[in-house]
Order: sequence, then structure tokens, then C-alpha cells
Amino acid sequence: MTRLILAAFLIIPGLALVILGIFWIPYSPTTVTDSPFSPPSLSHPFGTDWFGRDVLSRVMVGGRASWAVATFSIGASSLLGTALGLGAGYFGGILETILLQISNGILAFPSILLALVLAVVLGRGLTGVTLALTLFNLPYFLRLAHAGTLSLKRQDFILASISAGAGPFHVLLRHILPNLASPLLVQATFALGTTLLAEASLSYLGLGLQPPNPSWGRMLWEAQSWLGQSFWPAFFPGLVLFSAVLGLNILGDLLRDLLDPRFRPILSPSRPPQGAGHKAE
Repeated sequence: MTRLILAAFLIIPGLALVILGIFWIPYSPTTVTDSPFSPPSLSHPFGTDWFGRDVLSRVMVGGRASWAVATFSIGASSLLGTALGLGAGYFGGILETILLQISNGILAFPSILLALVLAVVLGRGLTGVTLALTLFNLPYFLRLAHAGTLSLKRQDFILASISAGAGPFHVLLRHILPNLASPLLVQATFALGTTLLAEASLSYLGLGLQPPNPSWGRMLWEAQSWLGQSFWPAFFPGLVLFSAVLGLNILGDLLRDLLDPRFRPILSPSRPPQGAGHKAE
């Protein structure tokens, strides 16, 4: 319960700002004013940057791109990777060999370098970054679904279902996939935090959303030149990004502990042995 409260405390405020920014923002995030470097105040809770733009408004709008890219790429990679992993694990053959070798090749590259190369090849902007991060996350879901399918398809209840006349798709969708839902959910939670950070890294390098539109990573890159005059243009986007990633990691740990049977004996209170507390006669 403590970890759940901590995760909610870290994730919800920043996410609430992003959702609120869809319907209302206090100022235009691109409007230049004559009050640069204004410190945080009632009129500008996060202060203003070197152009006098409201930092709170830019954080609210910039979070849309980060969360949208991360959510879409994880959704696409989990669906496609799970489908390919189920097929490779159940049917085997040349399909399994090709998919596993491709995933091995992708995983052989350093993660941020791979995302950087893919984003450069696919082009600047949200589309290229989203496709790059989708391809980057796909092997993890593929291999998880593949390993789980290999283990489950030899179980007695699967063999009994096949003996009763169940087809491959019935077995995959009704028996194997529900048993893989828990580890896939945990992987998606961890991957969402990693992808948020990767999107910010790519935007920091200039490959994400292009100016004047704000994004958390781009805001950090722009603010680094002005840290000697004001810290708040870098502090607040960095804070919401840090809180979201840390909260998602804590939530992933909690889900793993709750859903993984290997951790249940550790989490459940131990019962004293029968007869404990009575004096030996």
C-alpha cells in the first residue's frame, strides 16, 4: 500500500497537469512577453523563461507529446510483439528462427543508440520518434510472449484442450494469452517509464517535436544555456519527468511483486507452526 501511494503521488500530479492542459492552459506556450526570467509567483507558478514564456503552460503542453509518444509506442509494440511472440512460440519453425534472430540483432545495440539511429533514419518529429521507440520496445514483448508460450503449451490443460479439438487460435487466445497477461502488464509498466525517458532524450537531441512547440526534453535542452540566470525553466520539466519515470518504476515493482507467484510467499505473512505458543509438556 505504501508503494502504491508513493507511485500515485509521483505520477498523478504531473499527469493531471498534462490532462488539464488539453482543456485549459493559463497562457499560450509560445507567446513571447516582456518579462523574461520572472521567478515563480502567483501569476506564473513555474516562472517564465528567457523569452518570457510561461513555464507552467509549456510543461502542460509539452507533456502531451511525451505521454502520447510513450503510450502509443508501448501500445503498438506490446500488441505486435505479443502477437509475434505467441505465433513464434506456438508454431515454431522458420518463423520462430527469423523473429528471434531479428530481435537478437535489435537487442545487441545499446538502447539509446538504437533509438537515436532509428529516429535519424525515420526522420525528425513525433512520427519518427514514435516508430523508433515502437521498434525499440518490440523485442522485449516478443521474447517475453515467446518464452511464456513455450512453457505453457506443454502444460496438461493445454494438451487436454487440444485433445478436445481446440484449434491453435482458440488455445492461444483463450488459454495461453490470459496466463501471460500479468508479466506482459508488468513489462508494459516498466517500458512506459523507460520510453518516457527515451522520448525526452531524443527530443533533447533535437529529433522530437520541433520548435516552437514545447516538449519536456526540448525544454531541458533550451534551458541549459540559461542555468546561470534562472533554474526554473529546467527544474520544473525535469521534475515532472523524473517523478513520472520514478513513479512508473515503483508501480512496476509493485505489480511484479503482486502478480508474480514467486513473490507471494515473501509478501504473505508467515503463519506460526501449529502448536507454537504452547509450552512443551
